[in-house]
Amino acid sequence: MTSDNHQIVRCQCSAKLRVPAAAVGRKVACPKCGFKILVGAPSGGSTPSAPKVQAASRPAAPPPASDEDSLLDDLLSSEASSQTAQGPDLAAHQKTCPKCKSQMTKDARVCLTCGHDPSIIGSAPAGKQPKAGKVGQLAVGTGRFGIGCALSAGGALLAAGLWYVVAIKTGFEIGYIAWGVGVLAGLGMKFGYGQENMRGAMAAMVMAAFGIFAAKGMIYKNLTSFVTNIVESVNTEGGEVADRIEMRCDHAHDLDGDAPWADSREHCSDEASPFYDMDEGELANVRGEIDQWYEVERWNDPEYVKTRLTYLYAQDMPGYGDDVEEDDDEWEWDDAEANRDWKRRHAAAVKKVEETPEGDRVATAKRIEQKQREEFEEGVAKLKDMFGVGSQTFFKAMFGPIDLIFILLALGTAIKLGGGQED
Repeated sequence: MTSDNHQIVRCQCSAKLRVPAAAVGRKVACPKCGFKILVGAPSGGSTPSAPKVQAASRPAAPPPASDEDSLLDDLLSSEASSQTAQGPDLAAHQKTCPKCKSQMTKDARVCLTCGHDPSIIGSAPAGKQPKAGKVGQLAVGTGRFGIGCALSAGGALLAAGLWYVVAIKTGFEIGYIAWGVGVLAGLGMKFGYGQENMRGAMAAMVMAAFGIFAAKGMIYKNLTSFVTNIVESVNTEGGEVADRIEMRCDHAHDLDGDAPWADSREHCSDEASPFYDMDEGELANVRGEIDQWYEVERWNDPEYVKTRLTYLYAQDMPGYGDDVEEDDDEWEWDDAEANRDWKRRHAAAVKKVEETPEGDRVATAKRIEQKQREEFEEGVAKLKDMFGVGSQTFFKAMFGPIDLIFILLALGTAIKLGGGQED
């Protein structure tokens, strides 16, 4: 039923709505159930039935608003829809958008009103991507950067470890391996962080520098430890006890004219060597007995005094290699010649002991031991001084011109790869 200015439309809930004729092509909300009804053109004087699903086409532009439109502003919607169905079973073909509560066809995937996709839980409106907050963006960026730093540091340390092993095995601190440290540091940052920016480049450079200095530090530490252990081993109480036990070995084997590095002497060294590793408690158990023998009992044994003085005389004589200049690089030790020289000195020492009055032998042996002890302590002091100068020279040599070139090349490579540059 229609009038000049109004028409009657029927909702799916059977309610009848009287709307103005100017509402054709627009949607009005049913005050009873809230369903939005698309107002169609009146046909003949019959009351239009419930709306059918219309083909998806753009509705005709609405006529200019009149004064009566203001009375229906709360009922009219500003957008046309192609989802409204007509027929008695309209509700079976509709569903409600969970976001904006608008009606949409049952098979529709995206709401035309707000763009929401009900199939995606927590999805944002269509055409918009969810934006992480500043804290979330910082967390994501820091996470990738942290992974890059970890991989970069791991690569640098791996290369540094290989560099150290090569130096120890070959005896050479090969400078160009530094380049490998820079390459692995840069690749670690590139694969872990993967961003083309200065942040990754600088971090990779720092990791490469860390790896280079770590390798050189380990190589230098190995040298210092080697020399320090030599110096400390001859100054420990265990070393003193071992030396005194070897004196008893010398007496037991009587040297037989053999060189001190012959088999009998090696046996003495094996017998004495455990004392170098004893702690203070273990040394205390043997120190008293050994000191008693060393200070008193050995001098009461005439046969030991004779053997000991023979050995001291032989050591105190000029021997093989004593006249060789320190800078003579062509001279080489000859075991056969050294053994012949020792037998010569030993024979001369035996004759010299026979010429020494028996009452003077103890005093003579103590005097020679004291002289040898002073010479030994002087030699240790020179060794420490030489080590100090040598270690400084070695440290300076580790950063020579060639080394600096490869270090700069390594740092540049780390910057290039860590910054994400391909070329």
